Amino acid sequence: MELDVTLQGIVSAIGGFDYSKPDAPYVVGDDALACLKDLKRYLQIFDEKYKVWQVRFLLSKLRVVVNDLCPILAFWDRNIEDHKHWRIALAALELLVPLTWPLETEQETYRENVDVLRNLQHSQNEYKSCILNYMDGTVLKSILAVLLKPLSLAKESRSVRDNGIIRITLLLLRNITQINEDQTKNETIVALEKSHILDLIVTLTSNLSEFGHLDVYILEIIYYIIRGIGPSRLFKTTDENPTKTNQHELNELLQKESNQSRYLKRNANTRHNRFGTMISIQADDRRFTIASQKVKTGGLDELDNLKKHRKRSTRRKHFDDINKSVVLNSNASEKIKSFLKEFLEAGFNVLVQNIVRALEREDSKVFPYHKTQFMFVQAFFLESFKYITKSIQNEDIYSYDYDYGLISSVLDSRNLIMHQRILVESQEMKIWSQFQASMLLLSRILLTVRSMSLCSIPTYQDLADHILSNLFYQEEILNIIYHALKGYKTQSFGYLEAITELTMILLKELERYSSAKQFVYVKSRRRKQKSVKLDLPESDEDEESMSKIAQDTVQDRLFDVNRFQSRYCDNQCISTFTLYLKCYQELTPEQIHRAISFFYLIFVKLKCQVYLYRLDFLYLLEHMYEDRVYFPSSHPQRKEFDQFFTYYVRKLSETLTRTPALYLEIPFPKMTDTFYYLQYGKIPVRINHAARKGPLYDTVQGLSHVEKVAAVIACLINENKGDILDELKTQLNCIIAEKQLYEQKLADSVAAETESQVGTIKLKGDTQVFDDALLKDGKFRLLLNLFGFQEVEDEVSIDALWFMPYEISYNELVESSRLLRQFTDDPPTFEGVDPENLLVRKQRGKVRLPSSSESEAESEAGSSESAAENLSDHIEFEKDDPLTFGNRKTAFEKIAKKRKMNKEKNSKNRKVKPPKENRLRSTKFIIDSDEDSEAETAFFKAEATLRERNAQNALQGIASDETKREVLQELRLQSSEESE
Repeated sequence: MELDVTLQGIVSAIGGFDYSKPDAPYVVGDDALACLKDLKRYLQIFDEKYKVWQVRFLLSKLRVVVNDLCPILAFWDRNIEDHKHWRIALAALELLVPLTWPLETEQETYRENVDVLRNLQHSQNEYKSCILNYMDGTVLKSILAVLLKPLSLAKESRSVRDNGIIRITLLLLRNITQINEDQTKNETIVALEKSHILDLIVTLTSNLSEFGHLDVYILEIIYYIIRGIGPSRLFKTTDENPTKTNQHELNELLQKESNQSRYLKRNANTRHNRFGTMISIQADDRRFTIASQKVKTGGLDELDNLKKHRKRSTRRKHFDDINKSVVLNSNASEKIKSFLKEFLEAGFNVLVQNIVRALEREDSKVFPYHKTQFMFVQAFFLESFKYITKSIQNEDIYSYDYDYGLISSVLDSRNLIMHQRILVESQEMKIWSQFQASMLLLSRILLTVRSMSLCSIPTYQDLADHILSNLFYQEEILNIIYHALKGYKTQSFGYLEAITELTMILLKELERYSSAKQFVYVKSRRRKQKSVKLDLPESDEDEESMSKIAQDTVQDRLFDVNRFQSRYCDNQCISTFTLYLKCYQELTPEQIHRAISFFYLIFVKLKCQVYLYRLDFLYLLEHMYEDRVYFPSSHPQRKEFDQFFTYYVRKLSETLTRTPALYLEIPFPKMTDTFYYLQYGKIPVRINHAARKGPLYDTVQGLSHVEKVAAVIACLINENKGDILDELKTQLNCIIAEKQLYEQKLADSVAAETESQVGTIKLKGDTQVFDDALLKDGKFRLLLNLFGFQEVEDEVSIDALWFMPYEISYNELVESSRLLRQFTDDPPTFEGVDPENLLVRKQRGKVRLPSSSESEAESEAGSSESAAENLSDHIEFEKDDPLTFGNRKTAFEKIAKKRKMNKEKNSKNRKVKPPKENRLRSTKFIIDSDEDSEAETAFFKAEATLRERNAQNALQGIASDETKREVLQELRLQSSEESE
């Protein structure tokens, strides 16, 4: 109560109206400046320090803004030379900033703040109306006059206080544009333009080199001015006849209302319903009674309507949706259109460059919500600049020849990198409004680059191709968009609109881009292998190896567009678009076309009809087909929908006839394992994929059989794969027992046809790790080859992948088992030689596609005719479709011709500069026999002696330590001779 009385006394001492004069002007008191400072101090002590809104609420009850602050500014003569009155006006402006500051309640706010929140919001709406309309906008002109004094000074002459005055003035303008922006958008735009505030924003933006600290405040003002304004609707209304456009929209709304009223009257209840038929159904817990005239025909439907479903409803998250819709009148539309033209031509590029630099250095003035505003402003002007520059064009200019220099800052590489960083960050941190703005910007960038590629200027075409190659090179961005569509749950409808639009634009642009390119590469990240941490001293070599490992985690991969599109054949992706199409009553024809195009892609192009055989999707299509009120025959998308629905129903009936099991699968989500059977009505035939198998390894030349086995086992032990070696011991023992039994049967001649009936012994493990090693581990597969196992080339099934032929004798199997036990119990060591260096990775027989790092001249081989034939062998040439830019066979012939020319050019260059020698991993173990024949003779003589000793030791079952030392000595001798 004491605070209320104190504030009332201070407010009354500020001044009042002099009703003795004709105009009743406002007269400030002698202590008006001190009273205004006291009110500002009370706001700082109570509201800002203790985070309560007590002083604000009391000042709203005293109506200090309407009765004192606005009259002080309105009746000021705007003479900046009069320091006293200018200082009073400045104090009033400083007090308006906290009173109009946006009110946000947090989770841990005080209960008193929640109680007064509605009253304060109503008061702020009154403040805004008073500031904009008091005495025909005189308050805004006085605010601009207060700002002119520090602006008139040179940059070097301005003090910190002068910069602070400019900053708080822009904050006040930001607060005014934010308060009740949906309902007062027209009023705000007209008032700001009339008081030349919009011209001030354009001037400050074009001179950001002088006012660089104001960039974020200008960004906020522009964001709140343009939010909710659709560029297409804005420029369409202003370019055409506004009266005709509004009349057309009104007629559509009246027709829609008329159809709805007729639909309701047709199905409404009347007083004659009581004379219809009555049906009563007794259930276990209750009785259902229906009395209606339509009970015989629609009784079951009415019975379903009586049921009370207790399904838990999912509520959408109501965050600050940036996709608000505001309708502007003709006056406000003309003024905002002229402002957008001036701002785009004068300051848009400068503002974007300043904000990007601030984001790169992580400036403290940039808050997280500024990133959302920055993305949205860029997306808005990318969509607007085509309409802005269209009026400047002549009829002779090509339709896509826009002035792309006006948006050059958005397409700059630094800005694109920052946009991708914000996109990834917002998706990981689940900042949905920021992620929605980033998706809107990416959609506008793709559409803008598409129009650049179709313009008549070659420079813009090359730039568009370069931007698309950089965008599609980031596989992480493509995956984020896919997972965003797949993971949609309860976000706002604006978020759903943004992700569906971006998905369809991305798929179309990827298809167009890939059809014009022979190969498309993306930057893919490999899974990091687990490394064992050892307590070893660090060195420069270790740092180099670690950096090399970090670089190897990222590699270029050939991108397959069809495979990427097939990822969208997913139940969750289809559910997202189904949920989007359920709102067809509120969607525009373009939005309905977008949803139908996605289902057409899944159902027709990708041939994944089974995924759309869902009960909810079928019910949605039936409901839209029978809806003649919200989806009449005159709708622009009705014909396209009817064609898709007819084709869908025909395919569904054919599939149900062929596969009756689909009747049970329709209510449930489809699984990948049963897709082929439900689609074609038969079990799929297994297709062998040689690429599934692991790499191929071999040992260096000059090693004996025992040394090869020792080297491979040593490598497997170093990789901590002793478990699969232990399981191999068990499998070898079983094979030895089976082999012994088989030889006894042959010796006794018990079965004459045993040899023809049983010819091999299959190798099959008991654990999944062992089965994976049989298929993927190249070193383990090399060990099996050394032990005599053979691999089936045309089979990748684990059950029939490896077998032991019966030509291998029993003694050879026992010897292999003995070597395995010996080297696993006592792991071999090689002094001065790494076991990995004794193995060489073999190249596969198939020709691989060229990598991005290789030049075209080095990767091609053969003549142009052979190159064209090799390419055409793997591709089936079809007729041209509208998505390709020419016949594929002709394109391959041109590529082969170009390769031949490059080969001839490179052959001439090789005569001048010899090519680099190929680096071999086994060079230290290979010597040239022509250089030193004596060393070669000594080496093979030592090898023969060593084999004789090993054979003697193998018969005795003991490998002496002296033999191991001699093996290592011979290896060291060989390496030393090679180095010499």
